[in-house]
Amino acid sequence: MPTIAGEAVEHRVRVVDLNREQAGQVYAGAQPIRAFAVDRPDMSDLIFTRSVDATTGWRRGDLVLDVLPVQEFRGGTFGLYFELYNARPGATYRIDIAIGEKSRGIFRERRSLRLSFDEPMPLGDAARVPILKAVQAELPPGTYVIRVTVADQETGAELVREREVRVGAGGEGRG
Repeated sequence: MPTIAGEAVEHRVRVVDLNREQAGQVYAGAQPIRAFAVDRPDMSDLIFTRSVDATTGWRRGDLVLDVLPVQEFRGGTFGLYFELYNARPGATYRIDIAIGEKSRGIFRERRSLRLSFDEPMPLGDAARVPILKAVQAELPPGTYVIRVTVADQETGAELVREREVRVGAGGEGRG
């Protein structure tokens, strides 16, 4: 059945440990499908990975991503992956990654960690540019928002994506 951007797609994923038949986990829910621009720069959703140098996992172009399947982990180093679409060839984009506490639904700027860098786009086809960065963040248990802002240095146009993540105490979570 074709999916139209803006609709929600129901999903159910069952993961089984082949070494232990009784071990596994089920994920289910509805995921809205958003439209991506085809005539201007756009940005994918944010994906967390266990590391930036995986050899097994989800292959995306030349990269192999060991994707974290949950939104809770213990903290420490993780990879942050996203893609830029329809980037201006040869342009330089300023990428700002901010991790801030979420309290009462608000991103707390004063307690945020920031990482900024410039990312030059290829001169040829920049229809899909993958970005994978290692982030080292020793965070106390709590709920955080990771906000990525991508700004075209020449035009000033910005793209912003956010994703909530929970950092567990002790042995909770994955990562």
